[in-house]
Amino acid sequence: MLNTILKELGLSDKEISVYLAVLKHGKISPAKAAIVTGLKRTTVYSVAKDLVKKGLMAEDLAGPKGLLAVNSPEDIKAFVQAEERELENKKRLAYKAVELAKEFISTSNLPVPKITYIAEKDLSDYVYKRTKAWHQS
Repeated sequence: MLNTILKELGLSDKEISVYLAVLKHGKISPAKAAIVTGLKRTTVYSVAKDLVKKGLMAEDLAGPKGLLAVNSPEDIKAFVQAEERELENKKRLAYKAVELAKEFISTSNLPVPKITYIAEKDLSDYVYKRTKAWHQS
């Protein structure tokens, strides 16, 4: 159940397995996390670094070797709130970009397409007369 929720929150399978291993074991070394998860140790380091950036995990550097730890499961809420702020910022920028694009279009001299109806019987003459102008444009 927790796996599914974490997946829907945008975590990768590797992030989920490392997060759950650390959550289950408390403070754990990356080497032990690699054994528990079945991932390579270097992969665990990389995934743990991403989880630290997301605020879901911390590195305990107090001991002789760096241990991985989950501060609080409440950090999941903070992770989602950070994504909400980022999304709101992107939304604000998108609205601003639309307004600027509208101003750009209204101030530029874009050609307005002209549609001309030509009867089928007059089509050959029209094409013949307009060919020179089309080649020059």
